[in-house]
Amino acid sequence: MKATIKYLSIWLLLTAGGFCVAMVVHRVSGSLIPEYNIKESDFENSALYACIMLLFSQIIPIILFAKRKYASYSFQFANRFDSSFSVKKLFMWAAVASVGCLLIEVMNVFNFPILEEWEKALFGEEPEVETSTMVTIIEFFSVCIFAPLAEEAVFRGAIERRLLEKNWNHWYAIIISAVIFAVAHMSVYQFISPFIIVICWLYYRTRNLWPGILMHVVFNTIASVAQVVGEFVSDKPLSAKTVSLPIGTTIPLTLLGIVILYYSVKQIANLTRIRVPMLTTAEVTE
Repeated sequence: MKATIKYLSIWLLLTAGGFCVAMVVHRVSGSLIPEYNIKESDFENSALYACIMLLFSQIIPIILFAKRKYASYSFQFANRFDSSFSVKKLFMWAAVASVGCLLIEVMNVFNFPILEEWEKALFGEEPEVETSTMVTIIEFFSVCIFAPLAEEAVFRGAIERRLLEKNWNHWYAIIISAVIFAVAHMSVYQFISPFIIVICWLYYRTRNLWPGILMHVVFNTIASVAQVVGEFVSDKPLSAKTVSLPIGTTIPLTLLGIVILYYSVKQIANLTRIRVPMLTTAEVTE
């Protein structure tokens, strides 16, 4: 558990450090540049702030965890599977599973509107602000590319890996990793999303970051694109209050998501049903 606290602390400290650096840059600029009159709230929605947070919360953790070997970005699988195993099929079903997870999570927003009220009560309501095109582009790459690379390294490649190495029941490692991930994201929806459990289970089955990274990328990308397109079309933020879907639509879509998720998870389970740890060079020579 000490290693888990260590890895999580590194990521949180880097994220907090990014915010501190951004505030220092903002205040120093205000002191040295007479024409600088940007409010703090406006600065937090600027391209410079987005770049600083991207650097500290995602790019630096990716480099640090890879360099210190807290997590491995190797494409080589730590397990050997039977002849039915196919990397292409594994990646395909991981992507399909993310679609099922996303559909269930989105429909939960409409099926259980009370969750949105809990979200606001616990974590506050995000202010509606207009962002520049540059900020939108930076945030898109942050959410869809760098966040999956960084978060999979921290929460699966480092934290879950060390928990699995304790030789506990693997479900303990999966659930603990999932709970830590949900708490770190401070979102009510994360606690009821099948995405977290499935992606933790996927790492347990494969002991490789890349299927989970792909699943994470597909999930975030579809969600981000749908949100941008939806807000552009409707010209207002999307939520259960601004978009109304009848229960006759949400229930069937939820069931569709469950079917997609069940079938894709079943296919992944079949592909990885036989898992034999690969021998290292040292073990072979012995």
